Amino acid sequence: MSRRLSLVAFIVGLLLLVIPDMIVFYLMMPVPTSQQRDGLELAHALYRVLWFTRSVGLLLMGASLFQSISSGKTRVVILRSGLVAIGLLIVYILGFRFMPENIFREPEQTIFASTDDNTVPDNSYIIGVELNGRAKAYPLKIVGYHHKIQDTIGKQPLLVTYCTMCRTGMVYDPVIQGKYQKFRLVGAAYNNAIIEDGETKSWWYQSTGIAGAGPLKGVAMKTNPYQQMTLSAWKQLHPNTLIMQPDPKFTNQYAKLKNYDINIPTANTDSTKNKNFLPNSWVVGIMVGEKSKAFLWNELTEKKVINDFVGDIPVVLALEEDGYSFHSWERAIDDTILNFKMGSDNVLRDVVTNSPWNWKGECISGSFAGKKLSPVTAYQTYYHSWERFYSDKHDKAIYSIHDELKI
Repeated sequence: MSRRLSLVAFIVGLLLLVIPDMIVFYLMMPVPTSQQRDGLELAHALYRVLWFTRSVGLLLMGASLFQSISSGKTRVVILRSGLVAIGLLIVYILGFRFMPENIFREPEQTIFASTDDNTVPDNSYIIGVELNGRAKAYPLKIVGYHHKIQDTIGKQPLLVTYCTMCRTGMVYDPVIQGKYQKFRLVGAAYNNAIIEDGETKSWWYQSTGIAGAGPLKGVAMKTNPYQQMTLSAWKQLHPNTLIMQPDPKFTNQYAKLKNYDINIPTANTDSTKNKNFLPNSWVVGIMVGEKSKAFLWNELTEKKVINDFVGDIPVVLALEEDGYSFHSWERAIDDTILNFKMGSDNVLRDVVTNSPWNWKGECISGSFAGKKLSPVTAYQTYYHSWERFYSDKHDKAIYSIHDELKI
């Protein structure tokens, strides 16, 4: 091998060793500017061939290094050996050490306790799921670290997810096209966590449950209804609930999210900005059919009750006294559209009859006694995530929740 060919082989090998890993890391990690573009499919394609590019790169570098050793060029050998070591260190750091699945590890055990044995504080924010009369509560601080919890309620598999970058929780059925899938965290796109199924290796947006790259691109997971509220409020609705407990192996990691679930971003507490939809404004979005609408969290905090329409469907959004637990329903009984208010006793009442309604959407007494409001889907998230993934007016939402409705 000539000196020129040896040098070219070494340079090409070094580039093959480190550049693909650097591109994948850039596209799939929340580094400056990376989350502003649609690079998911490129990252997915490169990720699939990383071991090939690494191997070819090392072979080329090894051949060049061997030629240098055979030629007795000590300085060249030292320089190239150092570059090989640096290249391998870059691959280790970007491709292994700081990959999301190694930073946010899987829980080693899922521990649940009854309300009597529970150790999670009552003021903790939780994702609550109720299926077939059984209820479970998943504290945000636990799900937020792991990003996803694979569990069951009865015989129903669940994929409980939460993305701390966009404050979005979602619950899915991990049975896709008849096959149960185990997921792992692979990165982020548009400031939303990306997860990979174990069989097809497709990459899925956490916020929508729609695959954005891979063999199942465009396929949507089935969503399961859930509520986000304080544990205390959830226990009032579901006294027999089971509550997920912290995994002792991750005590330090959970501690880093201390008060995460009760902190409100500056954009929401700044009185000069709290009436604007800013990228990091905290919102509650409601979806009814193919229509959607977002409401500022500050507006809900101030008014306690918001009566509005999503499309032509009348809805009500209401906040409990704790200031964190919210509910949403269609505000129509038979052919009557109701307006609601929060009474001085912190009880939800309809305006016409002043009848009290509980947080299950049931009228307790009065003209509508025994009637129940129909729940509608509502999510709490940052506005930038809602606009990207849920708004029916976003022209760049390639894999938005509205595409799921057309699949």
